[in-house]
Amino acid sequence: MNIVKINILIVLSFEIIVIRSDNVPVFIWNAKLEEKSALQAISTKEFENIINPLLPHNTVIIFLENQLTWRDFQCRLDGSTCFPFMESQPDKTYMTVNNPLGALQTYVVNDLNPNSEFNLPIDCQKGLKYVINLHSLSINEKETNFKLHDAIIRNITRQLNLCPVLYMYTTHPSSALQKVQARGKRVKRQVAVAKQLGNFSFVFNEKFAMIWEKFLLKEDDDPENIEIESVDVAAEVDETIVNLNVDEHFQNEIHFSSERGYHTLKYIQMDGVKYTTKPITFSKDISYACHVLYLYNKENTSHFVKLERFQFELFKKPMKKLRFSSAWHCVGYLTAPIIAGIISASILLGILSCGVVWIMNVGAVDRFDDPFGKSIVIITED
Repeated sequence: MNIVKINILIVLSFEIIVIRSDNVPVFIWNAKLEEKSALQAISTKEFENIINPLLPHNTVIIFLENQLTWRDFQCRLDGSTCFPFMESQPDKTYMTVNNPLGALQTYVVNDLNPNSEFNLPIDCQKGLKYVINLHSLSINEKETNFKLHDAIIRNITRQLNLCPVLYMYTTHPSSALQKVQARGKRVKRQVAVAKQLGNFSFVFNEKFAMIWEKFLLKEDDDPENIEIESVDVAAEVDETIVNLNVDEHFQNEIHFSSERGYHTLKYIQMDGVKYTTKPITFSKDISYACHVLYLYNKENTSHFVKLERFQFELFKKPMKKLRFSSAWHCVGYLTAPIIAGIISASILLGILSCGVVWIMNVGAVDRFDDPFGKSIVIITED
């Protein structure tokens, strides 16, 4: 009897963990991961740390159900499992994760429909992340839908059998639904191709423009000059993300936040690693220009991103021609002109101080002093 009670408590605790907050089941295959207990809810940050090391070597594809619970994996139809393909996969891992989509940060959303023939524009570039919505194909009973989705997943994976792909099967919490839909719109924006202008490179999008001479990334070796091929701007009310398309590098982004009429450069992300600096804030009505800017990796300060002679602007209204507004120039506290000014002012203040002291030491002559004759000496004796 006690054993039965313990089993009931375990099942109830597992249900509480799964239902609580944004915890959802995540089924992962085609990747070797450390086994995790299904009773242990993994945080978004911890899941991000698990996935990020795999990004440099894989394209990530997430199959997204509208609703999915841990009980659904026990689904059976006509005496067999509803997921014959996924259960047959090697190197599979089951986890309970708090908002797994939040750990992915940015991704491309594709919606499947019965007329799409399941041909998706997937680029097998390492580091790219695709979310494939399956809920638009849910037209039957739940068990039938699961078996249909399993067959669709099998067909898609066969199309990508030559690519190194990490697959996930999960669902989104209700709080992430709007985020998924918003990010799905981002991929429809126009891509701005980078062009050369003498020693400078520039990109121009109706929402963003940037010109620079050097874009350097310093990791273990000498600084590497980053050749940006194009940018894709995703602008929202309080956030703007500039996706940088760079050959042999993945997940390259410039993040801006917007508040109270000002933009703030939050960080630049290269290969999934964030590089930050002191907050750089400038008005929405002007551009930002700087001669040299360093952004450092907090975990390893010897790694940095360096921008030389650059200017960028986030336009308030869509622009048809590249024309920067008046620039807010970054000025350090110890630049050469400021140091020269301090030295010059110090010399002038020193001369002025000496002059004042000399003037104060000048005494007036009395009636016994003749500046042109001998001094009068009076000898007195007691």
